[in-house]
Amino acid sequence: MNIDPSKPNQQLTIRPGLGGGTSLSMQRRMFDARFATRYFVGNGLDIGGGADSLGLFVELFPLIKNVVNYDKGQGNAQFLDNVADGSFDFVFSSHCLEHMRDPAEALSNWIRVVKPGGHLVIAVPDEGIKKPRR
Repeated sequence: MNIDPSKPNQQLTIRPGLGGGTSLSMQRRMFDARFATRYFVGNGLDIGGGADSLGLFVELFPLIKNVVNYDKGQGNAQFLDNVADGSFDFVFSSHCLEHMRDPAEALSNWIRVVKPGGHLVIAVPDEGIKKPRR
């Protein structure tokens, strides 16, 4: 299956109590009006979005035309073999890069699918934050 930036490839469902990385970062983005109109413009690809995809928050970003949720069912995020070069205005990924076998190779492919002048927005965990003991 080739990924078409103009067509959503998956129905998104809202799950009560979901608190993934995208949900948390959207709370911060609401306080930065420039973010909403600068980076998320046009057709976007959300790599590893799963049930917490950027597509759930499109009403916060008035210039988004469409967001394609690219998760395991769509292909391997390491390679994006079924995504054409320069096919998306922006690529977003929250808490996925750290799970790639080769992050440098993944980044190379993620950049490859962004149109010239587009944006790659990535959120990764802060290694300095200590996790509570259980």
